[in-house]
Order: sequence, then structure tokens, then C-alpha cells
Amino acid sequence: MRYLIFMLWISLPCISGAAVSAPVVFRPSLETRPDKTGFLKKIKEKVLTKRIYKTAKTLGRAKGDDGKGLSIIGLTFGLLGISLLIFAVKMEIVALVLVSLLLGLGGLVLCQIGLDRANAMDHPNLGVKAMAYTGLGLNLLLSLVSGGALFIFIAFGHQE
Repeated sequence: MRYLIFMLWISLPCISGAAVSAPVVFRPSLETRPDKTGFLKKIKEKVLTKRIYKTAKTLGRAKGDDGKGLSIIGLTFGLLGISLLIFAVKMEIVALVLVSLLLGLGGLVLCQIGLDRANAMDHPNLGVKAMAYTGLGLNLLLSLVSGGALFIFIAFGHQE
């Protein structure tokens, strides 16, 4: 269905009688553009160019992919990493501090991808964005604290 709509938008200049072909990447230069074009024709070209860019951008993306799943997984990584870090510091287990650091870094990446996908959607989905920002903050804090704890364990010669 997306391809049918894309083909319809591509053929829109031919249907409306415009003399401009609509390539996927349209960057008019000064040499190809005549000096005396009408105001409405310029507006029509700009609108068509925006539609083509928007369609080409959303063509490869799934319809409901707004980054919600990645934001949830990233936030879960952060919560799991915080609880694992508290347990690891309490029991003085260096390997679990390293796992907590890896969970924090993985959660950072997932939340950033989820935030990028949420920002790419047309409608404002504030719940997904808030979850992604919360996950970013939590995972950044987790990465810094677990990296510091790992450094302290290694620097002061912790024995297992």
C-alpha cells in the first residue's frame, strides 16, 4: 500500500499538469531552473519536494514503529542494571559491576534509537519520548556510577 501511495505522489505533477518531473532526490540548481517561473509554480514545486522527502523517509519504516518497544527495553535495562549494581556493591562482586556497566551502555543505545524513532514520527507521542528521556538519564547515571565503582574496585585491589 505504501508503494502505491508513493507512486501516486511521484506521478502527482503529471496528473496536475505540471511540467516538472519528480525524482526521489530533487535539488534544483540555478542552471536547470528558468528565471521566469510563476509564484504558484514555485510553491507547487516546494510542496511536491516536501511530500517526496517525507514519503521517501517513511517508506522503509513500519507503520507502528514509534520507538516504544526500544524505549521500554532500554528503561528496563536501566532498572535491572541499577538493582544489579546495588547487589554487586553490597556483596562486592566485580563481575556483576561489569555486567551492570554493560547493561547501562546497552540501555543508552536502545533509548537513543527509540528517541530518534519517536522524533521521526509525525504525531507527537509524548509518552514514548518521556520514557526514552527517562531511560537515557537512568542509563547514563548507571554507566557513570558502575564505571566509577569498577574503577574503585580495580584501583584499590579488591580480592575476590
